[in-house]
Amino acid sequence: MQQPDGSYVLQESDLKRASLFLSHCKRLFRTSTFIRDFQSLDVILFLYRRVELEGDKVYFSTLKEYVTKSDVYLAKLLKHGIEDGYLWCQISKEDRRLKEYYLAENALSFIDRLKRF
Repeated sequence: MQQPDGSYVLQESDLKRASLFLSHCKRLFRTSTFIRDFQSLDVILFLYRRVELEGDKVYFSTLKEYVTKSDVYLAKLLKHGIEDGYLWCQISKEDRRLKEYYLAENALSFIDRLKRF
């Protein structure tokens, strides 16, 4: 439950649901060629929240601020995600030096399966 200061307090039922959700995630990791661990899931959910829910544009620099790993790790993760059909990118119309990152159909399908457990 969200508190007036914006923090959350979890109830026992919330913790049970969180545990079941994490177990469900682990089962789904076995079905994906790209989303195989919580780190890649975190990036996918970040993109989902920012692009799909909030309507923001996400660039490499945005992801770099969010991901605590190296630039090389992030670049490889994005490349693998694009190759496996979970992500796609396009050159920004505002600044041709920037690429905007989006979720592809495989990622959206994975998120739909994630919602049902």
